[in-house]
Amino acid sequence: MIISSQEQLQKLTQQFSRIMNKYSTGEKRAHDYGIGNRLFRSEVHTIAAIGDHQNINVTELALLLGITKGAVSQVIDKLVKKGFVNKTFAAPGTNEVALTLTEQGLTIHQKHQEYHAKMYSEIAQLLADCSDEQISFLGKIQDIIEEFFDKRFR
Repeated sequence: MIISSQEQLQKLTQQFSRIMNKYSTGEKRAHDYGIGNRLFRSEVHTIAAIGDHQNINVTELALLLGITKGAVSQVIDKLVKKGFVNKTFAAPGTNEVALTLTEQGLTIHQKHQEYHAKMYSEIAQLLADCSDEQISFLGKIQDIIEEFFDKRFR
């Protein structure tokens, strides 16, 4: 499929940029998951990834989240100080760290799963009139855009 005009491409790109900006604005806001501590998206998604992959190490977590090991380490240090994550050595005599959630971390993980379930339900309602073919096509477009950014920024 060929985009028919430069104007059409420009409109799509501008809309995508607006969506990214809105997402970025939301990402910068801290959210309370019902425990009295406000967490940023990077923090709660790190908690979620650890909750889904108990005993994960920093390298694996960085790959899973698509960020650098240094960035993961900074977030982990904050979460350890806040009492949401435990760091233990994976094996005696090694420097590899295994990450697990504390009780508070597990609570946040559960609340975050509930938050996403509600969000997915809302999005499903918005997309209810779309065909499976249209949803599949949207996924293909997202794959293409993700691949573009992978090549451009890595």
